[in-house]
Amino acid sequence: MLSPTPPSTNPNLRQSRTDSPLNSHRTINDTPPLRSSIVQRQRARSSSYEPQTLEGAKQTLDNLHSRAEEFSNMLDLLMQIGKGATLRDAEASIMSASCDILNAERSDIFVWDPDYEVLRSRTRMGRQKYDDEQMEIHPEVVVEPERDNLIGYVFHTAEIVCVPERRIDDEHEWDLDFLQTTDEETGKKTDIFGFIAAPVISSDDTVQGVIMVFNKTQPKEIFSDYDLFSIEQISRFASNAFKAWESIHAAQNAKQRMETLVGMIKHISNETDTNMVIDKMFQMSRSILNAEGITLFELIRSQDSKIAEGQLRISKSTVGDAIGMTFSISEGIAGHVARTGEVLNIKDPYSDPRFNSTADKENGFHTRSLLCVPVFQQGMVVAVIQAVNKRTGKFFNDDDTHLLQYLSESTGISLAQAALFHQVIRDRRQAQVDKIFIQVLSKRCSTHKFIMNVMKAAQLLLEMERFSLYLVDHHHREVWVTVEEENIICVPLGVGIAGHVAETGDVLNIPDAYEFPKFQRDIDLKTGFRTKSVLCIPVLSSGVDKTIIGVVQGINRLNNRGDIIPFNEGDMKLMQQFGTQLSVVMRQMMMEASITKMSVDRKSAMERKSSSAVPVFSLAREYRTELDTETKYNNQHSIGWVLPDEIQNEESGVKLVKSSDWDLDVLAMTPNEMENTFEVSLEQFNLLENHKIESKTVQTFIGRVRETYLENPYHNFHHAFHVFHSVHCILRSKSIGFLNSCQVLSVLIAAICHDIDHPGNNNAYEKETHSELAIRYSDDSILERHHCAVAFKVLNEEESNLLGNLSREEFSQCRKIIIQSILATDMSRHADLSRSLALLPDDVFETMDKDSSSHLFNTFFSAILHTGDLSGQALPLRQALKWGERVINEFTTQANNEAARGIPVAPFMANLDNLHRAANVQKGYIDFILKPWWIQFIRFFPDNPDLIKSLEYVDDVKAFYVSASEPAEKKKSEAKFVKGVLKDVEENPELEEEKEMKSG
Repeated sequence: MLSPTPPSTNPNLRQSRTDSPLNSHRTINDTPPLRSSIVQRQRARSSSYEPQTLEGAKQTLDNLHSRAEEFSNMLDLLMQIGKGATLRDAEASIMSASCDILNAERSDIFVWDPDYEVLRSRTRMGRQKYDDEQMEIHPEVVVEPERDNLIGYVFHTAEIVCVPERRIDDEHEWDLDFLQTTDEETGKKTDIFGFIAAPVISSDDTVQGVIMVFNKTQPKEIFSDYDLFSIEQISRFASNAFKAWESIHAAQNAKQRMETLVGMIKHISNETDTNMVIDKMFQMSRSILNAEGITLFELIRSQDSKIAEGQLRISKSTVGDAIGMTFSISEGIAGHVARTGEVLNIKDPYSDPRFNSTADKENGFHTRSLLCVPVFQQGMVVAVIQAVNKRTGKFFNDDDTHLLQYLSESTGISLAQAALFHQVIRDRRQAQVDKIFIQVLSKRCSTHKFIMNVMKAAQLLLEMERFSLYLVDHHHREVWVTVEEENIICVPLGVGIAGHVAETGDVLNIPDAYEFPKFQRDIDLKTGFRTKSVLCIPVLSSGVDKTIIGVVQGINRLNNRGDIIPFNEGDMKLMQQFGTQLSVVMRQMMMEASITKMSVDRKSAMERKSSSAVPVFSLAREYRTELDTETKYNNQHSIGWVLPDEIQNEESGVKLVKSSDWDLDVLAMTPNEMENTFEVSLEQFNLLENHKIESKTVQTFIGRVRETYLENPYHNFHHAFHVFHSVHCILRSKSIGFLNSCQVLSVLIAAICHDIDHPGNNNAYEKETHSELAIRYSDDSILERHHCAVAFKVLNEEESNLLGNLSREEFSQCRKIIIQSILATDMSRHADLSRSLALLPDDVFETMDKDSSSHLFNTFFSAILHTGDLSGQALPLRQALKWGERVINEFTTQANNEAARGIPVAPFMANLDNLHRAANVQKGYIDFILKPWWIQFIRFFPDNPDLIKSLEYVDDVKAFYVSASEPAEKKKSEAKFVKGVLKDVEENPELEEEKEMKSG
């Protein structure tokens, strides 16, 4: 802040040291104004010191002793200047010395801020010696260095201005508006009788600030020549204090910024993904520059690499609407930097002819300053980073330029490393693809297996969520793909993205499929998938005619973090090369494919499926690019339950699964799939249109919810989504009468938020540990009330408020449903809710209408959310056991924590590391809680096949736990006993007759 401006730019630079500013004073008396130099005053003083008599000599000696004592005191006070550790300490010591040495009532100091080119004052000092209680700190007073005010005049001229006694009829009435400002801030009135204003000048003749002192403390006393001499000495010491503080502050800042930069460079150098390198550079630029706007331009060269014909594309920007925009490299500041590789730090962009102000005019923005730096990779400009309007100053300084240059250089090196790494990975993957194609060519296989092999090969090349290969039937004008050996899906030419590419031969790279007019959302709505980025390329025959024989389509490109990103130019080239390879392999398979298609066409009994896309949960499922969540978890936390042989031996073939199916395997879904399915599920009830909810708001909401769930074994986002999915399935039942749109929205929000921010333990643990939550909610449904509070915290944020367009009455209704439904998941309320359901007739929910009582609606919403919360064991055995393991692991963690704290462990949580004990606990849960509730609940939904089937799942799961709860030795003993009894019966038939008689 105190760094003096360079001599060439300082508005107050004194060009000649012979005309020292401290030897120039402006003294204004009442009549007439007097201007004199200190040399003249010293001569006048020296003439008055010549003694005439002995008595006069004695008086002179006394005066000299007095003056020497004054000098000694002054020196002591001056030596205190600058001993503080901060700028505030330095200012206070200067003002304290000014008041004491000049016997003044008050002192102020204005410090030059080179970043903003203004003078700032934050403190004033009273007459007493330096003491925190005597120093007043007020809001900053900012003075523009204009010559028409006193502070600006002193700053520009470097003269000392002294007004010993201020009168209304003074020749020059100085502008002292800044005093009125400080008086208003502090609530005190300052009466000015006289003042001195002196510059603080550094050794290189630059003005660092202005010191002012006001009013002598003694009545009728005015400022003297000696005061002028004193203020000069104070100014010199103040300059040294500022210089020392500047050096310390500069060293500290340099160290801090260098440490920050080194840490950032290390952070970037560890990345192997080019997109992540660019992303981190963008984030770090925002962090170190503190600018209003940051934009990252990606350079797109022409096919022959001529930079003059290239374009710049905005890949990252603080202005979201600008992302994706392209313009010629011959335009603007960024274009100049991309062409020349220069670094530009422009203080006034509007005066630069290269600056394009169109964007400012369109957005109502004003660019005050601009810093633009190129990013090099192997000697070529690949990107440009541009920062506008520094928040902590008028301009970007040299430190900002150097830091951004260092960062861009490191980014270029990291980009080269990442490119090399990816080339090696792609070469390896290409070798694997070649191996797969060689295997396909070397042995005959069915069309379905061929397509599966192609999908596997494509997934090796690119990280993406889905991949499909469509074959083209020109005779029937359709593209088709196998789902199973004897089952195909057909799409007419021209319909959907794949149909369009098959008809036109265009290559389509679509960042967001929902923005493409030919994309049809029907399949997304049916399956719960959210198609975003799409890359679709035709496969041409290897003959002369280049007929389109197939279409390859990749969906949702993924980066290293699993986030969906658009496909880039490199992906397009790679996919086109893949298509070329594929056409050679397909030439051998075309006869087999034609036979398969003809065979299916002749089966008139088969219901032909016509769709705009392939069902997303049916294809490429076993070729997920990421390790499934369930596999990751089971590899680390499996407790050792062994599935029955018939379950283990089930074929893992392709299975059609929709997002509305009860047995959807949520644990096998990625976070992106769950978030996208959440939006699709809302759309299936038409909630977005009914309540004017934007897709961006839905995605922000579900993203915030997912981030707020903790990584617990059981109570995590996967559990939340499973409960949401179960509630969604129940709400689609035909056995439900009237429900309005607000009610449906409310219970779905309650389902996804019902365990948000769950700590991984139960209410009893919170009570026993006297936790903050237990104190806040007075031991009453502690966690459930916390979930409600956190849910509405997310909903209260404007970007994630799904209820933002509801009326006051609708919002009140939704809030009540959400709170009551979440509170109903407290297991302490299970018995009361069971009794309430037992009193209701079987058709009560089917006959429900808008005039039904609020109590009935509340019971309904509470019941379905509670059912969804219990449904983890009402699934196929394989899924139920995965959920069961998570519950056992979370119970075990709580039991260990309780034991460590000396808290009694609940019996059902004790010794769960014993498999038989764990299975017995799960069996008890099914016997006493789950099955009684399930039997009672499904009587209200007799036409819901999912719920009927789920009861069979409950029985299957219980049977497994019964088997697993008994030690193997006991089972063998019982089996041996039964075998012996059967043998006795065979040998002695009368025993069977006796047994029948006893039973009769």
